[in-house]
Amino acid sequence: MRTNSVIVLLMLVFVANEAYCITVQTPVGAISGLEATLTVDGRQYRMSKFLSIPFAESTAGKIAS
Repeated sequence: MRTNSVIVLLMLVFVANEAYCITVQTPVGAISGLEATLTVDGRQYRMSKFLSIPFAESTAGKIAS
């Protein structure tokens, strides 16, 4: 079962039939990403991927001081 999960994960990451740029509106602004349609064992899946999402400033340095 674990091997099948790893294979499907690799397929999702590396094999996309079609990929389109998408933009999602959030309360704090727009986020851009990719939407891909994948085919695995004859079944189609749709996946959205968003990278470089900004996060709040780290407080680690302030706590250590």
